[in-house]
Amino acid sequence: MAAMHPRQRGCSWPRWDGLDMNAAEQFDEQLTSLLRCRSWDALARIESRTLPTETNSRLEVLAALSSRWDFRRGHERWDSDTSSIHTLEATHRIAALEASSNLRLQEDTTPRESECDVLLVLGGLAESCLERAAYAAHLLATGQIVAPIVTGLVAERAITSAEKAFLEAVSQRAFQSEADAMRFALNRSLRDGIDAAVLGHPTITLHQAQAATDAPRADTRQSLHSWASTTRFRRVVVVTTSIYGLYQGTVAAEVLGLGRGVRVETVGIAPASRGFQWWQYLQEMRSAIRALRALRNVSTSARAQERT
Repeated sequence: MAAMHPRQRGCSWPRWDGLDMNAAEQFDEQLTSLLRCRSWDALARIESRTLPTETNSRLEVLAALSSRWDFRRGHERWDSDTSSIHTLEATHRIAALEASSNLRLQEDTTPRESECDVLLVLGGLAESCLERAAYAAHLLATGQIVAPIVTGLVAERAITSAEKAFLEAVSQRAFQSEADAMRFALNRSLRDGIDAAVLGHPTITLHQAQAATDAPRADTRQSLHSWASTTRFRRVVVVTTSIYGLYQGTVAAEVLGLGRGVRVETVGIAPASRGFQWWQYLQEMRSAIRALRALRNVSTSARAQERT
């Protein structure tokens, strides 16, 4: 990782800057600008569609045409069904890579804010926990963010056999849960042999979100709701992997920003140690589209209520 990153070009992920009316208006403009990004039009063209100019209509068309990019079919990302990939054209691969690059899903992104109350590291697969915790430490050590607290946010779930093997190879220890993986990741990057003064002496905490009764684990929205219900922080920077940044940043803006008035932005790391396939970018852009549609609906309803 470089010590500092220049301001990134491309389309910005959603963020929420405050509760006043100007912030709400700026947020609406921000979403409109994001949805006018030409990458969406390029993706629509590979499905032989033309996007309308009106924002809500664009979202509806994008949500419908992206159904071909749903390789999860309700399952976990690591259980994606790729049997239908052969039905997609070479143009899908080219457009997916170009669009994901313009949407900043392939690059490290850095915070606009210089300070926050909490650096919130999202959990996931074991390897992702290690990468995200390391990136949080990098942001602190290089002075790109100052945070008195670093919190790992994980789902209550048992890790897979592949994750166990990966962690045991890295640490020579046995692990059972995502919480175990995140705890190890945070300690490894922020405590073990690290000069705490370099990082600003942050307090390290862990929050484990329980799944809804009909779900195998808490998803991003449920996890953020669970964590937010226990805290009263006003400025949060979320750390994830860049391929998921637009999706998870959108959910964070909805749950923490619009929902609780938290000043929130999301940053991501694009790990050089492992690459993602073009169809995975398509999948995550579909997830982002669906999240943007939900966020737009919540934002529109909130603005309507303010006017009544």
